[in-house]
This record gives sequence, structure tokens and C-alpha cells, in this order.
Amino acid sequence: MALRIGSDGARALIPKLPPFGRISEKESASHRKGQKKKRRETDTQASVWRPVVPYVASASVARRSRGVQKPPPGGVECVQSAAFQKDRARQKAYQEWATEWEKRQEEIRAGRRTASFADKFTLTKPPDGDNHPLWLAATDCERDDKGKKTKKALFSRRTTSAAFQVAVDHAFTSSYATRFRPTDPLESLRCPCGEPRRTSAHTLYHCQRFYFERHAFGVVKYGRTIPYNKLLSSHKKNALRFLTFLQETRALSRPEIGPDAYVPPEPD
Repeated sequence: MALRIGSDGARALIPKLPPFGRISEKESASHRKGQKKKRRETDTQASVWRPVVPYVASASVARRSRGVQKPPPGGVECVQSAAFQKDRARQKAYQEWATEWEKRQEEIRAGRRTASFADKFTLTKPPDGDNHPLWLAATDCERDDKGKKTKKALFSRRTTSAAFQVAVDHAFTSSYATRFRPTDPLESLRCPCGEPRRTSAHTLYHCQRFYFERHAFGVVKYGRTIPYNKLLSSHKKNALRFLTFLQETRALSRPEIGPDAYVPPEPD
């Protein structure tokens, strides 16, 4: 199919279809003659690009029928499919996001902005077009006996929701309660183990209730604790450890209340 673009500023593309199938050289010449006549009658149209026609009878007829190929004009892509446009839009979005990330890091280093929890532990590098390791682990599926992925999710929705809430410091922790629920009693800030501040770091690394799970699922490996930033954003393998810990313990997925604060008795 050859494309003809109007030179009077019209944006419509006018298709010009050659005859298909096996045709004789006489019929092909007649067809070309008719097309030339149409081009002379329509002065406002100019042929700018014509691909090779593979349906004509011989190579000589094909060379004469397609004419001289011209490159598309500047700024016009030869392929403008939906997938092509989607990929271009995705690349542009990631470039803008990376620029915004760099600008934010400069403001943090200059002291004009306070680094958030996500800046310190979750979004530690600029976007590069790949999915975040925590997202790759959260969307993973179970495998069958042959090692092929099934449609069943590896982690529950409660677990993945809690993981992403922890990644941006919006989980059921004392810091979240202090910022968004300042009227809650002090017991809501405490950990059931007795720790005054129920932070996500305390739950993962120090809470005595999850000592066995912490070692069994790799949060503490060979006696060494995996740092918070590596657990959340370094590799999919570490994110799988983090998600497995949350799923088996159900930690940080619901509100908890610690022991009552000690109130000394009033003197007689």
C-alpha cells in the first residue's frame, strides 16, 4: 500500500491500493498509467513514501510499479502503531520521573527538603524503566511441580498491601499513629512485647514475638541482619524474604495495642 499525503495542509492519509494477485505486465502498465493521470489531475497531492509491493508478477514489473522510494518527511515515523506509541509514552514518563527524582535528591542534600521514609529506604535509585523489586516479588505467582508459574498469587492481598504500606511508612506503626491519629491513647503506640514505640524496624529486627520467623525466613541471615534499604529495594530475593515474613507473622497488617502504661498510685 502506498501513502499519499495532501500538500495543502490536510492531515488525512489517502490510501492508494495497487491490484493484488498475479497480473500481466500489460495490466500493470495500464494501472500505472491511470495512477499517473490521477496524480496530474490532483496537483495538491504528492507521493512521499511507497513500500515495496510483493504481489506483482515479476521483479521488473515491481520495480516499475513502485517507482522511486522516498523517505518519510522529517518528524514522521514509518511505524505509528498503538504498541509503538505506548512504548514511547512509557519511556517519556520514566525520563520525567527520573528527572524529578534527581531534583528531589538535590533538594534533600542542600537541606531544602526533609528526606521521607521512602527516600531513605524504598526509592534509593532513579527510575530506569524496570519494575521495583518489591513489586516484582509482590506480583509473583506460585509454581507447579514442573517449575512453571500458575495463576495463583504467591502472597495474599493483605500481605502485599501491608508491604507497600511499610515501604512508604503508612502501616500500623507508632509513627503513623502519631502523625494521623494524635488523639489515640499511648497504648496504641506501644508494641505488645512492651516496647514503647512500635516501629516497622522494631517489628522486623527486634520484637521477641517474631524471633523464630525472623531467622527462618531470612530477615536475619547467618547471624547478620539485612539492612532495611536492601530488604525493601535492592533485589527481588530480599523482597521475597520480607513478604514471606509478613505473610507468616501477619505483622504490621492490623492495629495492635500494647500493655497499659504504668501510672503510679496517688499518695494518701
